[in-house]
Amino acid sequence: SSGINAEYGKMDVQLSVWYLLTCIVLLVTVRPPALEESAEMKYFVDASLPEQLKFDKNTIWVVEFYTTFSPHCNAVKPIFGALSREFTCEYMKFGKCDVLKSQGIPELYG
Repeated sequence: SSGINAEYGKMDVQLSVWYLLTCIVLLVTVRPPALEESAEMKYFVDASLPEQLKFDKNTIWVVEFYTTFSPHCNAVKPIFGALSREFTCEYMKFGKCDVLKSQGIPELYG
């Protein structure tokens, strides 16, 4: 009976190692699909956002203020991209403004 328990113990270790290796391979090789944003997505830097809003008064702009290192901003990225692909039209456009490259601009818009 102790020989059977030792054999099951070896099988548990082997199975655990195979499971761990399978998980590592999957984590390394399988990536979530990259969600593309609209081709018309505009990136605003410096004072280009206020200039665009003054110039284009007939268009509603949905602008995401983001940083590249924020996990919250990275979590919103695929959702914002999907919204931009689906709803960009002549009178509603989407844009992004990097808060680190556009000092003072995000504060103008809350």
